[in-house]
Amino acid sequence: MAVELSLIVAMSKNGCIGSNGDLPWPRIKEDMRFFRETTTGSSVIMGRKTYESIGSKALSFRKNVVISSTHLANINTAIDFRSAVDQCFYKAFAIGGARVYSDALASDKLRTMYITRIHKHFDGDTFFPDYDKSKWRIESHRQSYSEDCKCKLTFEKHVKI
Repeated sequence: MAVELSLIVAMSKNGCIGSNGDLPWPRIKEDMRFFRETTTGSSVIMGRKTYESIGSKALSFRKNVVISSTHLANINTAIDFRSAVDQCFYKAFAIGGARVYSDALASDKLRTMYITRIHKHFDGDTFFPDYDKSKWRIESHRQSYSEDCKCKLTFEKHVKI
């Protein structure tokens, strides 16, 4: 059975997704809840640095696959994105970092993107890769305000055209 591949990301106004191995903004409860509710029961694919940034532990109630050039103890590992997808259940999410997102965007299996737009500029060293926006349309969106970062959030679901 083919894997339904999606990606899920939160990014700042300037496309920043990371800073020094962590999120560049304070924890945003609304986004963390959205991530948990969207990915629970699915497989998640992440790079080694993302895995380390969440404490080198598996996310509960999801099959976790970490892309790494070396085998990691107590976690499913894959040498590259394609073999990571092959290890996944029916529904899989690319959850970061930037290289994993680039690989997902280049995959012909990617059908959906869940993007949390944080309407504030944050400095960092990791950014979401450029992609051809003409190949995607926003299927749904909702707005919220976060007390955690004192800014507006937009939760978007993009589908491939």
